[in-house]
This record gives sequence, structure tokens and C-alpha cells, in this order.
Amino acid sequence: MKAARVLLFVYCALLIIAIGCGGNSTTSQTGTPPNSGGNGGGSGGGGGNGGGSPSEFLFTIENPNAASSVESFGIGSNGSLTHISSTNADFNAADIVTDSKFVFVGHTPLGHAEPRGPIKLFSYSISSSGALNTADQASFSNSDTTTNGLLLDSSGTHLYVSSSHFDFAGLISTFAVDRASGHMALQPPENSVTLAGRMAMHPSGLFVYVAIFRRPRTAETPGIDLLLRDPATGKLTDSGRFFQGADRFGDAYSDLAFSADGQYLLGLSSGRKMTVFAVNPATGDLTVASELNGNFQGMAVDRTGKFAIVTDDTGTVASYRINSNGSFTIAGTATAAAGVRNMTVAASNKFVKKTLPTTCLTLNPLSVAR
Repeated sequence: MKAARVLLFVYCALLIIAIGCGGNSTTSQTGTPPNSGGNGGGSGGGGGNGGGSPSEFLFTIENPNAASSVESFGIGSNGSLTHISSTNADFNAADIVTDSKFVFVGHTPLGHAEPRGPIKLFSYSISSSGALNTADQASFSNSDTTTNGLLLDSSGTHLYVSSSHFDFAGLISTFAVDRASGHMALQPPENSVTLAGRMAMHPSGLFVYVAIFRRPRTAETPGIDLLLRDPATGKLTDSGRFFQGADRFGDAYSDLAFSADGQYLLGLSSGRKMTVFAVNPATGDLTVASELNGNFQGMAVDRTGKFAIVTDDTGTVASYRINSNGSFTIAGTATAAAGVRNMTVAASNKFVKKTLPTTCLTLNPLSVAR
């Protein structure tokens, strides 16, 4: 396994996702601003330590700005990891999502000079052992240069990709996924957006929210763009509605996640705070419900949607209960390594996985289990 690396913009750790064997789609996506060069990172950790047969799998991408790979691990009953396979993902893998059948990886071409090669997408089928096999590869036909985020719908039939052309413009592209083969087909039209980052889909499947960053040397303000989605076709349409946090100039969201039943959308403004938006279920409109200040670096929501789990720059991992009014109550803390950013909650909802070094944090309350 390759040694752990530090990401661009000093974002540390690798991007990880965990699924139960034959379970439903579960993903963890921690964000970076556009033009970060991706969210890959270092090694996912070593072998297991007697945790028993894997009941779920963990997939990681590693090594941005180099020959990247997708690492597959089995998660034992005690949270231990056993390495299963390593699969080539071309250079500079940038983001990863999965369901119980396929893993999807987005790629960002290396270099800053034009022209650059096209953005690439890869799909991998998941074998019963957790090993990955290449299923398909697709290339962008437009001139975008950076993959900023991937989003997979609950049925696994539509893959959404946010991308940007350096610091100037961006797109949300829709790919239809063949559930038998993993083949990905671009589904026009593509939606033009301004420096789109991470995305989140409402549980109803009707709304997609996109984190928008301010373009350099402009008077633009960051926030969240609302796209309307047709669940039958997967088609996205720009609603023309844009929402911001209490600090309209400073609240740029590096990650988005929903609480239970989609009542609240959580936005992480890295190093500053978490903002809770109340969601209008009929229109998708957002209203600020509460804020929690802190030097937060990464965020995940547990499988019940009732707890937000965050890291800070000291390596502390904290769990907060999301109350019915959108406020937070501290539920537990644990100590991890400084610089930890990316996390995921295992499909069993018993473990939180993070890196630098790879450690299992058990839930309820958080405690370290190595």
C-alpha cells in the first residue's frame, strides 16, 4: 500500500465509502472547492485483526496527482479492515460513489496548461468477495477540466457529475447507468452552473442541491443552487432559486448532507461552522434553521439521519444529535489524528471510518476501537 499523502489545499485523508454486502447505496462525500485537483488521498490502512468474515465493504481512492487506485476492504464484525483488492483508476482520481452493485470514480486530468485531456468516469462491478472489476469508461465531450463531485440516485440508474472549466464556468452532467453492465451514457442536456462543488439529493428524489463557490476576482457570493429532478427520467432543470447562509459572503459549503426524511439539509463551511437549513418539502426552498460554529474539517451523517459526525483541525471527532427543531446537542466525542477530514459511516451504523491513521470509531457514543 502506498504511503499517506497530503492533498492540495492541505486537505488530508482519502475519500472513502462503505456498503453492506448486497445492501443499499450508502456514500460519504467530503468536499473540496473547485480546482482542488480531487479528493483522493493516502493509504486506506492495513489488514484485519481477527474481526471475522466481512459483513460489509469499504472502498477508497488514493493518490491524487499520480497513478490512482481504488482500494477494496472488508469490514469485520469488530470494525477491523482486511484489504481485498487494488484496482487501477487512471491518473488523479477525484471522487467516488457506490451502491451494492457498482463503484463509480471520477477523474480529473493533470496539469494547468491547455489543452488538457477530457475528464474520465469509470465504473467497476463489485464481486461477492468485494473485489472490483472494470465495467465501463466514459469521457466528457465538453471542455471542463475538473471533476468536483459525483452523486448517485437511490436506484443507481443516474449518475450526476459536477465539473468546472478552471475558475470560469461549470456544468452538472447526467449519465444513465445500465444496471446489468455498468455502462454509462451521457444524457443531455447538461446544466450550466457557476463553479459547482458537492451535491446532495433530497430523499424524495425531486430536488438536487449543488454547493456553489465564488469565482475569483468577482463580486459573486457562494451558496446552494436548487435543481429540480424528474424521478422518471433523471433529467435536471435549474429552478432559478439560490440559497445562502447567514453570512452571504463567507458561507461556502464544502459538503452537503440530509438528516432523516429530508427535513433538514446540513451544509459544512470548512473551518467555520455547520449550517442547518429547513427544507420545504413541496418547493425545495431552504431556510436557515440553526448554525454551529467550530473549526470543522469534515462531516458525515449516520445511517438513521439523526446524528451529524464532524472532525476538527485538532483531530477530535464529535457526534451531534440533530434535534427536531434543527438545533444540535452534543452526543459523544473521540480523539483521532490531526488533519483527518474524510469519514464514512459503515452500513451497519456501528462504525465511523477515518484515516491518518486508519481507525475505527464505534458509535453510541463515539469511542476508539482499533
